[in-house]
Amino acid sequence: MPDRSMKGVYPILSAPINVRGQLVVEDLERQVEWMIDKGVHGVGIAIATEIYKFTEEERDLILTTVVRVNNGRIKVVMNTGGEGTDAAIFLSKRAEELGADALMIRPTSFIPVPTSENVEYFVKIAESVSLPIFLQDQGTAQVPPAMA
Repeated sequence: MPDRSMKGVYPILSAPINVRGQLVVEDLERQVEWMIDKGVHGVGIAIATEIYKFTEEERDLILTTVVRVNNGRIKVVMNTGGEGTDAAIFLSKRAEELGADALMIRPTSFIPVPTSENVEYFVKIAESVSLPIFLQDQGTAQVPPAMA
């Protein structure tokens, strides 16, 4: 059984891009190695990575690159929150298939929804995968305190 424990420091990776806005894979590889060399317990691919700016194929490339370079040395956490439950479930299952060790899920944020709907959103995502999940609180859509 894989180790699902999550502890320690998990910095969020930046997505290195060139002047044309294309991912620079070699720079991402170096960044992952640098983080591992510094002793982090895991890395995150998240909002600060600007993951929302990338296509599905580019998101996959980022995650598979990090997983490949990491080679099981530290945990890899992928943000898979979305504006709808089905989209977030799709992204979550995809991240699990590609080797993420855990997920980071943010509430929907485009249109404010009642707390009960966000709770249902988180539960449905959690039921769709077997990975640990971090709930991401953000200014425009906060995680209800009872879920912390």
